[in-house]
Amino acid sequence: MRKFLALLFLCTCLTAFIYPSDADKYLIDGKTAFDAKKYDEAIKDFDKAISLDPKNAEAYAGRGIAKGMLDDHAGVIKDFNTVIELSPKDAMAYFNRGNAKQILGEHTGAIKDFNMAIELNPKHIQAYAGRGVAKDILGYHTGAIKDLSTAIELNPKYEYAYCGRGITKCNLGDYTSAIKDFNKAIELDPKDTGAYLNRGLAKGNLGDYGGAIQDFNKTIEMNPDCSVAYFNRGIAKERLKDYSGAVEDLNKGKVYGGIKTHIIILLLKIKLVIIHWTKG
Repeated sequence: MRKFLALLFLCTCLTAFIYPSDADKYLIDGKTAFDAKKYDEAIKDFDKAISLDPKNAEAYAGRGIAKGMLDDHAGVIKDFNTVIELSPKDAMAYFNRGNAKQILGEHTGAIKDFNMAIELNPKHIQAYAGRGVAKDILGYHTGAIKDLSTAIELNPKYEYAYCGRGITKCNLGDYTSAIKDFNKAIELDPKDTGAYLNRGLAKGNLGDYGGAIQDFNKTIEMNPDCSVAYFNRGIAKERLKDYSGAVEDLNKGKVYGGIKTHIIILLLKIKLVIIHWTKG
């Protein structure tokens, strides 16, 4: 009888070792669903893991990231608030919460979270880049350049930081140097539509309208619904006296340009009539 009980106990221990708890099982299922880009399913699995283990920080983090993929950034913040309560020294938790705040326009709050992430992990590349972008938006361009440069020093192949630094340089009027950063971002990621768009804007500000149009063409090729690219390509075409092309693009960029675009289109149409009348 004793041998039987001992054997039974051994089998029970082996079973417990081989099979995870129910909470861990749902956590694994959630990660699998997330990797398959089934974010709704992932959230349901993380919900179940949390209901079984309310102090499972990893489940809250997984659910928060899945919510972010579905643009529920308020939900991201709520979940990472809990992660931080459970794991107050988790640098990535502060970064993820800061990133969600950044997307929602809470740039000052985002900077506080990025500060904390960097304090906990002085080599947190994404936190430096995120803080740099937030500083740029708030008008602290010099501080932004410093943070984005630090991110690049830590990872010379981090294209997001090059693009962010290029945008900041544009805000400082340093278009030539900005173009170099956009060139590097494109070299690292040839599908970065933001880098092409912003390089086009920088070229336009330097009077290189032909080069600007080429970059806006590439932006539109990759993102046919980019009204900003149509609007600015229309302006570049107007500078090159391609008035018909300008009107066509500005019509497509109305959403971005607003009432200003309507006025420009009207003036261009009048100019086209005058040119036609003069030639006639």
